[in-house]
Amino acid sequence: MSLLLASLAVDFSGIPEPIAIIIGAVIAAVSGFGAVFAQNKFQRIAERKSLAGALLGEIGALRLTAYLQRYDDMLVYGIKCMKEGDMTVALHWRWRERYFIVFEENCGKLGLLPPDLAQQIVMLYVATKSLKENVQMLEDYHGKQWDFGDKITFVEGTLRTLRIVVSEADRVIPVLEAEARKDTYELFFETA
Repeated sequence: MSLLLASLAVDFSGIPEPIAIIIGAVIAAVSGFGAVFAQNKFQRIAERKSLAGALLGEIGALRLTAYLQRYDDMLVYGIKCMKEGDMTVALHWRWRERYFIVFEENCGKLGLLPPDLAQQIVMLYVATKSLKENVQMLEDYHGKQWDFGDKITFVEGTLRTLRIVVSEADRVIPVLEAEARKDTYELFFETA
C-alpha cells in the first residue's frame, strides 16, 4: 500500500524505471517507518496518561482514607494518652493487604512519566510503606513489652511520617491530574 502511494505521489517521468522503483521503495520504507514510529509513540502516550490516572486514583484514595479514618487525630490522641501514663492505648488502622496495587503492578512503567514526577511518586510510596510498617509494629506490640526504645518517640515519628505522606500526596495529586489530562498531540511533539 505504501509503495503504491509512494509511486503515485512522485512524478517519475524522465527517470529510468529501475531507479524510479528504488526511489519509490525508499519513500515507501521511510513512510512505513514513520507510521510505525508514530503508532508506537501514540501507544506510549496512552500508557503514560493511563498510568498517571491510575496512580492519581490510588494516591487520592490513600489520602482520602487518611482523612476519613482520622489517622492524624488518632496518633495525637495516642501520644497524649502515653504522655499521661497510659501506655496501653490502642492504635488501630484499617490497611488492606495490597494497598499499593497500582504502584506495584506498574513500577516498570514509571519511566513513561517525567523523571521528577516519577521520583516524587517513588518517594511518596516508600514513605507510605514505612508508615504502614510503623503502624503494623504498633498494632503487633499493643499490650506487649515494647523493646524498641521510647514508644512515645516512635509514635511521634509515625505522626511526622503521616504528615509528610499527606503533604507529599497533596503536592503530587495536582501534578498527576495535569499529567493525566495533557493533550495527546502536545505530548507527541514534546521533546523529552
